[in-house]
Amino acid sequence: MRSFVLAFLILLAAFPSRAEPQSVQDALSAVNEVRRDHGLPSLRLDSQLGRAAQDFARELADWGQLSHKGPNGSNLDQRLVRQGYAYRLAAENLASGMIGPRQTVDLWLESPGHRENMLRPELREAGIGVSRASDGQAYWTLVLGRRMNDRGEAPDLDLGP
Repeated sequence: MRSFVLAFLILLAAFPSRAEPQSVQDALSAVNEVRRDHGLPSLRLDSQLGRAAQDFARELADWGQLSHKGPNGSNLDQRLVRQGYAYRLAAENLASGMIGPRQTVDLWLESPGHRENMLRPELREAGIGVSRASDGQAYWTLVLGRRMNDRGEAPDLDLGP
């Protein structure tokens, strides 16, 4: 039995962690609930922002530290460019701990900067990543964005719901 558990752990470590789909959906629902309570439109999940968020959550979990600068020195702009997301405006929220999606959003609400990011009316798209470190701690990443249009300009703002 012991060798089976060891083999399972080695196999588990060989594959990168993926986002937990229900956790991502629960976190998005919690963020959108907050936005609706403030008269703002819901955020849409974007696959490029999602990849940027998940990749960074995995990096942070592997590194065991919480920082907006990645272990390789990357910043949000570099991570978004890597995913091909041409943006006019972007923001990032991070959290870690033995916390689930709702607790994570509650923590962000208690932090003025993170709260401001979630309530910016001009941000309309989001990507959410969560990855567990070997000690079980969750590393959460919320990336919010507003795309450029095909001409490299920001689309007109429509601040209504």
